[in-house]
Amino acid sequence: MWLRLVAWCMSATFPSTDQLVGLDRMDAVPFLRQFYRDSPRLMHFALAGSILVFVFSPLLTVGVPLPAPWLGKAALQRHVENLAAHRIYLLRQTMMMVKTVAGLLWGADPRVRKSLGMDAYKVDPGSWRQA
Repeated sequence: MWLRLVAWCMSATFPSTDQLVGLDRMDAVPFLRQFYRDSPRLMHFALAGSILVFVFSPLLTVGVPLPAPWLGKAALQRHVENLAAHRIYLLRQTMMMVKTVAGLLWGADPRVRKSLGMDAYKVDPGSWRQA
């Protein structure tokens, strides 16, 4: 359930456009499992706190006292934009954390890389874990 919520929050920050595939068309759960396996605990706590702020801050960003998953599409987009540009630095930073983790998945997707005129990444051998 938690991974699905994180994936949903990430997809709200990278929606699909006519030119690019967004996270709403990707399965983020396998990536998130690997992220939690490979990243330090501090990153887990930072992402968890950022997701909680993202979900429960629409009152501060769009004036609606509902959790973010209950917002309509337009209100959700305003929430994302307003949180990323909020005058309180700590709130802006939570959006940066969500975007950073989401960007790792989005930027590695072969469809996105092709749309940007880049070659797909080769399969990660995972050998760094043995070093």
